[in-house]
Amino acid sequence: MLSAGSITYTITPDGPAPGNCDGPTVDYIINENPAPNVTNAPMQETICTGDNTNAVTLTSNVAGTTYTWTATAMPAGVSGFQASGTNTIPVQTIINTDNVQGVVTYHIIPSGSINGCSGVPADYTVYVNPEPVATVTQSIVTLCSGTITNIPISSTVTGTTFSWTASGPGVITGFSSGSGDNISQTLTNTSNAPHDVIYVITPSANGCTGSPITVTVTVNPPSVLTVVPASPVSCSGSNIVINLTGNVPGINFTWTASATGNVTGYSNGSGSTISQTLVNNDNVPRTVVYSVMMELNGCTNGPVDFIATVN
Repeated sequence: MLSAGSITYTITPDGPAPGNCDGPTVDYIINENPAPNVTNAPMQETICTGDNTNAVTLTSNVAGTTYTWTATAMPAGVSGFQASGTNTIPVQTIINTDNVQGVVTYHIIPSGSINGCSGVPADYTVYVNPEPVATVTQSIVTLCSGTITNIPISSTVTGTTFSWTASGPGVITGFSSGSGDNISQTLTNTSNAPHDVIYVITPSANGCTGSPITVTVTVNPPSVLTVVPASPVSCSGSNIVINLTGNVPGINFTWTASATGNVTGYSNGSGSTISQTLVNNDNVPRTVVYSVMMELNGCTNGPVDFIATVN
């Protein structure tokens, strides 16, 4: 700690020639009182929005110094700070609702106890980082089995990074936890029913972690065709009936037909039953190839070919 000091100037008068006699000395004294400074170090801290600041007990180079301070903040979304006070800067919970770093500045004026000398002002600064918020275009996504997710993630806070955890049943393959600004994974459903993969996304920026968000991806099963009878055979001129069934209820079937040789009576169509009178105009067995496409909940599979023999 500093204390009051003084400077003494000792003055000796010297007479003129020819004697050059010295006169009696005189002391001139300047008393110097120290100016108080704020000696805290460091003079700043950084927090995340909603966190508490540290309590700051102000210190000085001069014993008995007192302090007054006022606080200002920018931008407008910063709140929760105390506008003014004396001596200690107390713990405060500061909120920053903007998308950029907030700054609270405490302007401190120390006052000395020695002859009331004015102190040297100083600033204590609190930087308040905003909470990053993760945003996706869809929180519920439906995919066909074997297709790629495309889940872009963004935030209004510059520099935000994202990580996610992924969970789902064993009948879904291709999902995993990871990080980045887009979840791009090929999900395959090996069952006969829709199942969900849950992605929990957590944003982080400038040492601050935002609230997680959830994206649910429903993966529809692939359609599998069963033909009854499996290898249809018809006599020329007879009606042939072929039933189309799938592994999942509600599949829509469409087909195109083509023939080898001179066969008539076949046509393209839709539905779960193919009922056509096929005529073989040649002298050897001929075939009709049916190419079947399946559609369910916007997912298509196929074509799947099967052959009908016309004797």
